[in-house]
Amino acid sequence: MKTIKSLWSQFGRVEILLPIVVVLVAVVLYFPTYASPATVTTRTRVVQVVLDQQPKISQYLNIDSTVYGYGKNACGLVAAAAAVGGEQWTRLVAKIAAAAGSDYQRDLGIQPSKYVAALGKVFGSDKVTTMEGGSVTQLYDELAAGNIVIVDLKVNMNTDTPSAVAPNYAHFARVLGVDMDRQEIYIQNTIDGTPYWTLSFQDFAAAWERPEISSSAVPNPRAAEDVTNWAVVLDKSLLVNNGS
Repeated sequence: MKTIKSLWSQFGRVEILLPIVVVLVAVVLYFPTYASPATVTTRTRVVQVVLDQQPKISQYLNIDSTVYGYGKNACGLVAAAAAVGGEQWTRLVAKIAAAAGSDYQRDLGIQPSKYVAALGKVFGSDKVTTMEGGSVTQLYDELAAGNIVIVDLKVNMNTDTPSAVAPNYAHFARVLGVDMDRQEIYIQNTIDGTPYWTLSFQDFAAAWERPEISSSAVPNPRAAEDVTNWAVVLDKSLLVNNGS
């Protein structure tokens, strides 16, 4: 009798626990992202540099920005070169400029597709990809994977900060980090001012929208490319290959 009661008690426990097990299995199957060890399990913060120790990179002072050199519009050249070129990154600026040829002009800069083509020539087209109509989540994922992300956004001429408010112009800049909890994004500043900008997601989204054609200052409207939420992504292997 004691054995029968014991068996019945154990069966009863199984009967009680079975629905709980089923629910747990369903949760894992319904949320595969959290079950996969190959993906980021929490969306919080990713920063590729130590922000407080970030050196100032200047497209005006670190390279020849005169009319005899690269001019004042070398933001794209500097953003990519400084990201993967190590201590000798200024030499990489020259390589990217040479690859761009006439597509880069001192007084006009370079358009996104031409910029990507030049980067592909220098680093290999398999190491350079583009994002069109992207999102902050996609930027976060690329950074979390260790890749370099450079966005095209609008910068206000008076404040020297990314802004949809005129007067403004299109500008290429590296994304240093994203904080999902604080709703902040950190962008390298290669013009005047601090080493990086801290933007709210809302302000960044406004500045990221159609920078080449919606800025108040468009040097060559006929050549301006209508890109929005655009970014170029450099493969993380370039960091190793270039000694950064």
